[in-house]
Amino acid sequence: MKKLLIETFPIRIERSELMESVRVNDNRMIIPNMIIQRADVPNKNKRIYSRSLLEREGSKLIEGIRKAGNRGIIGELDHPESNVVNLRNACIGVLDIKWKGIDQLGDVEVLNTPSGNILREILLAGYVPGISSRGLGSVESAMYEGDEDIDEVQDDFELLCWDAVSDPSTHNAYFKEIREGRQPRDIQVHPYQKANDLMRDLLCELGGYCQVC
Repeated sequence: MKKLLIETFPIRIERSELMESVRVNDNRMIIPNMIIQRADVPNKNKRIYSRSLLEREGSKLIEGIRKAGNRGIIGELDHPESNVVNLRNACIGVLDIKWKGIDQLGDVEVLNTPSGNILREILLAGYVPGISSRGLGSVESAMYEGDEDIDEVQDDFELLCWDAVSDPSTHNAYFKEIREGRQPRDIQVHPYQKANDLMRDLLCELGGYCQVC
């Protein structure tokens, strides 16, 4: 039976690169060649996707948006518990997809929408959110190197979109502070707490939605 499958990679990019992207792209923040998925190796959720499966689904989405005359594949800020993309929460667009080895890369635009502006401020503040695929599919248990139990994503997988999230699923995908000119410092609080606080404050300021987390 198909279920919702979510896999996440960190968005790590320096503030100077983000500002340069805004400057050269007419106030649009576009991050090229971002890792958006990885093939043929288990992720932190102990799931593995074949390259042929990811190539098929990525090509299907890109061809679909081009036929429809759309600019990119729209994604939301945080995953909904749904297979429908809600445009009210739109924050990113994946403009193109390519491959480098086992890594699926995307050219990702941060949209100038309320949710996109929240993501933009989180990135400019030096935090590392994630970009996360959302799809529907079934899995089967399979053995992997070292006799590790791994779920293999099956051929019925349907890729829906990529979202921006604060819940990493891949190895080493976590929130941390990035300081230009020096190494990241250790964070004593829960690694998600500062990002969650920032997102709450931005939602309150930009969207008029305030809550105590």
